[in-house]
Amino acid sequence: MNAWLGRIAGVLGRMRQDSDLSAEIDTHLQAHIDDNVRAGMTPDEARRHAHLMLGGVEATKEHYREQRGWPLLDGLAQDLRYALRTMRLNPGFTAVAVVTLALGIGANTAVFSLVRAVLLRPLPFPEPGRLMLLWDDMRSRGGPASVNPAPADYALWKTGSRSFTDMAALAPTTYNLTGSGEPQKLSAIRTTANLFSVLGMQPLLGRTLTAADDLPGATPAVVLGEGLWRSRFGADPDVVGQTIVLNGLPYTVAGVVPSDFQFPDQNAKLWVAAQFTPAELAIDGTYYLFVVARLKPGVGRTAAQSELAALARPYAGPPQPNARIGVSVSSLHDTLTRGVRPALAMLLGAVGLVLMIACVNVANLLLARSASRRREVALRKALGASGGRIVRQLITEGVLLAAAGAALGVVLSSLTFTYLTRLVPDGLPSGTRPVLDVGVLLFTAVMASAIVVAFGAGPAFAAWRVSLNTVLKSARLHGTSSARARRVRDGLAIAEVMLTVMLLVGAGLLLRSYANVLRVPLGFDPDHVLIAETLLSPSAYKDNAARSAFYDGVLHRVRALPSVTGAGYVNYPPLTFKGGRAYFSIEGQPPPPPADSSRNVAVDRVISGGYLAALGVPLVRGRHLDERDRDGTPLTVVVNERFVARHWPDRDPIGRRIHFGAGAAAPWLTVVGVVGDVRQLALDAPAEPEVYLPAAQVGVAAPFFWPLHLVVRSSGNPSALAAAIRRAVAEVDPDEPVANIRSMNDVFDSELLNRTTQMTLVAVFAGLALAMASIGLYGVLAYAVAQRVPEIGIRMALGADRVGVARLIVRQGGLVALAGIALGLAAALAGGRLVESLLFGVSARDPLVFAAAAATLLGVALLACWLPARRAAAVDPLVALRAE
Repeated sequence: MNAWLGRIAGVLGRMRQDSDLSAEIDTHLQAHIDDNVRAGMTPDEARRHAHLMLGGVEATKEHYREQRGWPLLDGLAQDLRYALRTMRLNPGFTAVAVVTLALGIGANTAVFSLVRAVLLRPLPFPEPGRLMLLWDDMRSRGGPASVNPAPADYALWKTGSRSFTDMAALAPTTYNLTGSGEPQKLSAIRTTANLFSVLGMQPLLGRTLTAADDLPGATPAVVLGEGLWRSRFGADPDVVGQTIVLNGLPYTVAGVVPSDFQFPDQNAKLWVAAQFTPAELAIDGTYYLFVVARLKPGVGRTAAQSELAALARPYAGPPQPNARIGVSVSSLHDTLTRGVRPALAMLLGAVGLVLMIACVNVANLLLARSASRRREVALRKALGASGGRIVRQLITEGVLLAAAGAALGVVLSSLTFTYLTRLVPDGLPSGTRPVLDVGVLLFTAVMASAIVVAFGAGPAFAAWRVSLNTVLKSARLHGTSSARARRVRDGLAIAEVMLTVMLLVGAGLLLRSYANVLRVPLGFDPDHVLIAETLLSPSAYKDNAARSAFYDGVLHRVRALPSVTGAGYVNYPPLTFKGGRAYFSIEGQPPPPPADSSRNVAVDRVISGGYLAALGVPLVRGRHLDERDRDGTPLTVVVNERFVARHWPDRDPIGRRIHFGAGAAAPWLTVVGVVGDVRQLALDAPAEPEVYLPAAQVGVAAPFFWPLHLVVRSSGNPSALAAAIRRAVAEVDPDEPVANIRSMNDVFDSELLNRTTQMTLVAVFAGLALAMASIGLYGVLAYAVAQRVPEIGIRMALGADRVGVARLIVRQGGLVALAGIALGLAAALAGGRLVESLLFGVSARDPLVFAAAAATLLGVALLACWLPARRAAAVDPLVALRAE
């Protein structure tokens, strides 16, 4: 007990001695500050001087404690307290450094979260790397490398391939759910029963489809998605075995699959057995299937593709109409993410530049600050502090700055996740979205640690080289700066400007591309147009007469509504479907050679009378399709101007005939009209040859060609017609649901969504980079002015005017900015090919964009230079010389 009391007494005695020493030193420090104020220093200068002297005070206290064996403060806790005190006494520096780091770290964390969710996270299937998609390769015929296979292709691959454990075929479709509650239109997948076993998906409830379900004529079976099971059936576990009505036919519910099973359509709610008949599996030339297969262990993608190509040779040879069609095998994950990979790579590059700019900015601030702390470091070393002890203190300060920046950056990044989800491809599972998980936090921690090492290296190395004699020989209170240190700071500023120019050029190119897309002539007027989906059940509408009666009844009622100026039906409105092409022959013209067979391919759309007028497509020649083009009348077709320019450039197209397919027995269709070109497939792709077929003359063998979408033009707000359209459809068929009502402008915005998101993000990153570059350049010049106050005072005492002094500072900053701009333009010019795939209507070396980026940064740089120059011009020579 006595020993413990003695230790406590000793501790209290040392605390009292330390307190006495602190009070005495603080008294002397305050007296020194008061003397400096009376000598003519401004309060800010006196405060900065106090901060510089604080290092000596703390060093003296530290030396005193070390001499008396004060162990509790000789460790990390002391370093942390001192670092926090230093940050608190420099709120401006701390705020700029932390916010700059937060912006750089937050941007990288957010984009890495997106990349991890889309590209790095495996699909929710067992061994997803063995899952492949099979395609028809049409390049030998002038077409694309990946085309949905025809049923005949699937049948050949299924029976002849030995590279896969199994293979499934499927096709997205829609079904009307009726019988209980409101009619509901549902996205569905018509699939072979083995899809679930190929993907390795287990049901949540009940079972999946079986081979018995897939036999033609078997009792129709359906598997429900978890979302539909919960929303429509109240998560009833007894739903398995019940009968539901789809497209007017009874289907037995086999089971329920979990919500993360969303292949190949995120919106799919049902999976029904395809029950392909032998006749369907012999169909050749109609390309609409998805074929997914699982590689056998040890078999590579290339070997599988070679095997399928060998199988296809006798099948694809003459005189088959699809001669020389190849086979393409692609990874399922790579295929689903292929469209977004260039955008993600561009965003990764952009945020990488932002982080580099942030690091350069803070490094420059730390280098400038380390120069002002040379007196503190020298006093510490003179009082016995080791170099390692000083380095540890500086590293601790860097850790705190990086930790604060990382914490704030994580918060900022999490706020962007909802926006970044817009870049997730539709084919990925619905749960795919950026999240703040362990992997993302680990990435942020590694990034922050790397920044700590980078930040600590410069000041720590400078601390090792500090000499007390050199510091004491300098009479200046604000520290000194060597020519080498100035060159380092200028070099960092140049690098910052260079990186900012690269980002500005990238943002400018994307902005011009976006503007070019907006100026694309659509070929129709999207304003005041409403779209509503209706699906006719094949069991209820078995012939053209029944379908035509439905279309006529709905159109008659809709056209009678107030404010409606036009209405019509189409299978796919512009920009809603990326496919729908057909091969045709022209009467009196030989077929094109196989290598140029795509010349006789046109986008085909099935429409009712009134559709083209309702959409606002101009009639160029002849007439529109109307009530004259009905079942039993001569077959007709309307073509667009691009079709005429390619095939009848110097002839009147009216009255000429074409037929679809390669068989000579196909019926001929007579051209009765020519309309303007419409951007059917994409805004950034030119209009293709197009044909419009009358719905009343399309056979019932292919329901996916039937018109699904009602298009209505209104003189007012089209959205106000939604309820009236539902009533009109219900009057014709109460079991017919109306779904996905939206305006044509909504479709237009959806088409632009990815491009808008990419442009917005890069523009935000470029704005951040511009702000950080201006702050960095301002900081370098402001520090240079503070270092050159005595020099400026002497210059002005010898007769230099204030304009000349300001010009001197602006010239110094301007040279740094010009050097960075020149290097940035050169780097952007060299790296332009990396963003070419994302551009539309603008070159990656567009001189206007490069000039605008250079002018913008030069203007901001001159503003950043003007503020320190104005301060330099305001220096009072007497005060400057007195301080010296």
